[in-house]
Amino acid sequence: MRPSTRHSEIDMTKSRVTKAPNNPPTNGSKRHGRIEDIAARTSMTHWAVEEAVRNGDLPAIKPGKHYIISMADADRWMEKLMQRDANKTFNNIAELNAWLKRHGHPPIDPNAPRPTDEEAQAFFENCEKDEDGNIILLPEE
Repeated sequence: MRPSTRHSEIDMTKSRVTKAPNNPPTNGSKRHGRIEDIAARTSMTHWAVEEAVRNGDLPAIKPGKHYIISMADADRWMEKLMQRDANKTFNNIAELNAWLKRHGHPPIDPNAPRPTDEEAQAFFENCEKDEDGNIILLPEE
């Protein structure tokens, strides 16, 4: 006969309870993040990401103090922004210069002389190219 063991005498150091396995995504990245995570991932400001969430452009939930955003939604939002800017057309030089200024680029002078197509072709023919045929622009000294 086995000796009786009181409940208070059981050794609890060898518990069989295990924690649920931590299964991160296989690609090594997080699936969800907070506004600051999305800002870092997209190289945008915290304010721009938060504004997109508040405007409804970037889906998010707020279960507590912080917004939670799907990384897939953030990637789709960035693609949409990039497509919008890639397909941007301007009605006049003033619109173009305003857009350039907002994005930190110098304005275009509408009175600056423009080369003819033949002059431009001749310029690029004389440029140094890499093995794939891409033009190598050397910094001016």
